[in-house]
Amino acid sequence: MKARYGRLLSRNYWRAISRADREILCSYGRGQIPRRAAMGALGLRDYGELLALLSRARVPIPLVSIDLRREMVARTVEMLSRPSRP
Repeated sequence: MKARYGRLLSRNYWRAISRADREILCSYGRGQIPRRAAMGALGLRDYGELLALLSRARVPIPLVSIDLRREMVARTVEMLSRPSRP
């Protein structure tokens, strides 16, 4: 698939974002599609390019939900508090 945006630091950086591409970015920002799916649909090779497009479209970077973060912290604390094996 040919990259639609090319290197974002080039003259293509200021090219308008299509409505379809904006929808992909919004879906990614809401956590509805994974990073790789968004990058593939947009023809991007580099995560930095995706971040730049999110910024241009004023779409927030998706974050892990607070509940999942708490669960991850609890698991990590549990793993670290186990006695180590010799």
